[in-house]
Amino acid sequence: MREDQKEYFSYLKNRTKLSFLIRKFTYRSIMKTFRGKILDVGCGLGELLELYKNSVGIDKNSYCVEYCRKKGHKCFVGDIYKIPFKKNSFNGILISHVFEHLSNPKRAIKEVKRVLKNNGKLLIIVPTEKDFSKDKTHVKFWNEENLVKFLRDNKFNVIRKTYYPIPNRTISNKLTYGELRIISVNKKSL
Repeated sequence: MREDQKEYFSYLKNRTKLSFLIRKFTYRSIMKTFRGKILDVGCGLGELLELYKNSVGIDKNSYCVEYCRKKGHKCFVGDIYKIPFKKNSFNGILISHVFEHLSNPKRAIKEVKRVLKNNGKLLIIVPTEKDFSKDKTHVKFWNEENLVKFLRDNKFNVIRKTYYPIPNRTISNKLTYGELRIISVNKKSL
């Protein structure tokens, strides 16, 4: 397992400079979604942590966590099934390119609801169909319909659905890189 983590960390570190610039640009647009304290689940190399100062990251990859900590970011080893924070800790949560890897999304969303404040925002980003098929570690393909239904079934109000970088579903699904972004609001039962 540690060897897999090291391999993935090396993959992230060895991306091109253009890839890093694109990710920073992408995260700048994401930051506008949130106010207050946010959690980046699967934070990787901490691009969002670098840009959004009131953020905390978790990642199950200890190499990524160590890298983020050396850069001065608040980052902890953890995963979406056991988030190492008290309930109602965050105003917002980002889950970028994680959900498609989950074998038990219901268990994950329960844990997300636990640490997300009432009326807190959740942004889930998943790859489009073309990108989904490129990675053998992807478990479930999430499209707009099944992800919206999943969120609604788990007491989230969906407030925005968009495709990135082209806000058109058909074109995004044909691009080399495309993603679906869904922003929802946590509505805890009273």
